[in-house]
Amino acid sequence: MNKNDRIIIIATSIVLILILTGEVVTMTSSHDDFSSSITVNEDTVDFELKKRGAYTYEVLSLEDSMKMPESIAIYHDPAYKSAAEEGRSHTGGMPFTEDYYLKQIKGKFMVRGVENLKVLNAQGLEDYLSQPGSGQALIVISGSLPNNVYTGDESDPIFGWLNSGGRLYWAGDILGKYISYPDRVDPVDGGTTLFLGSECIDKEEYTADTDIEEEHKEFKRHLHLINHEAQFSVDTAELPSDKRSQCMGRTDGTHATITMVGYGEGTIYVFGGKYSIEQSDDLTQTVASGIGLDTTIKDFKTGKFRGVVEGTVMKADSVYIMIGGDLLVYGQNYEVE
Repeated sequence: MNKNDRIIIIATSIVLILILTGEVVTMTSSHDDFSSSITVNEDTVDFELKKRGAYTYEVLSLEDSMKMPESIAIYHDPAYKSAAEEGRSHTGGMPFTEDYYLKQIKGKFMVRGVENLKVLNAQGLEDYLSQPGSGQALIVISGSLPNNVYTGDESDPIFGWLNSGGRLYWAGDILGKYISYPDRVDPVDGGTTLFLGSECIDKEEYTADTDIEEEHKEFKRHLHLINHEAQFSVDTAELPSDKRSQCMGRTDGTHATITMVGYGEGTIYVFGGKYSIEQSDDLTQTVASGIGLDTTIKDFKTGKFRGVVEGTVMKADSVYIMIGGDLLVYGQNYEVE
């Protein structure tokens, strides 16, 4: 960890003042020279944002949102082969390798006030999946899982963890298609079916150019989801009829940039495309906002401010605050008791 990372982490603080049930609850957060606070009333939530300069802001009141995970694990083990290919980098940018992608998402989580991250190798992942999945999140960007947690059998540790409430965020290649070893990656026949109930993902390149904006679920607009690539994404028409699912972002009609699918008590999130800045933005935004299968936007406020802005939204399960729009410079998720 470099000096700048340590400074950012030390500067990040969350103060919770919880008073007796029925009275106000005030929560504040400050990081990267931005600060926000909310005060929970009986039916509404008051908010205040502070920062020198002029910025756009968005405050979402989310119903049926998922609580922030108690821990967020990112699987990354250079000793095991990865199925993911290098992604798309901008002109003059760094090659979009798995190592670079990992640095990107770690930095973007800091901007969103998320600190409870840990990077696990294959053995650490096995230990992590041996615990109940409820309240836990796993991010896999390698497009494959190591052979100690996934062999292509429904009794593998990854499925028990999901069934007990784990949240799996997947990127890099076809979900369930590959088992990784230190010296190779092997394909699995029917691997996607084990996770999603059918072979509903292929390697074709799809460009998603239509915004997904359902009533009370305008997540593309309000969360500033920006990815438009849908390779390795779910063909929702091929999902079994008994599978609960929800799409976000953009679509080409059948493939979305983000698809959520229920698995037992858990949820699988599939992110389309190869590594890119846009995909890493959408991934970290989805995790940090706590969006789940049933989440809706109960109320929102948006606009521009200079220095300080105050406002009120209707009360729901959580409030997600964003500053900066598509170029997010601050994010914070507050659970509303």
